[in-house]
Amino acid sequence: MALVNGYITHKCNAEKLQKKPHSHYEYTVLLHEFVIRQTDRRFTRTTAREWHRPSLTE
Repeated sequence: MALVNGYITHKCNAEKLQKKPHSHYEYTVLLHEFVIRQTDRRFTRTTAREWHRPSLTE
């Protein structure tokens, strides 16, 4: 659902900027290429040692 919403947003923005939007296929390829280029550091902000679960009494 998020991918479809992203594509719809892309088409609306392209229309507002008077640009030709990417096809659904092109959009999906670009999105996959972006995700593949990401490193694990981009997805992890904390380690297990840094994570703190608040207790119910705090």
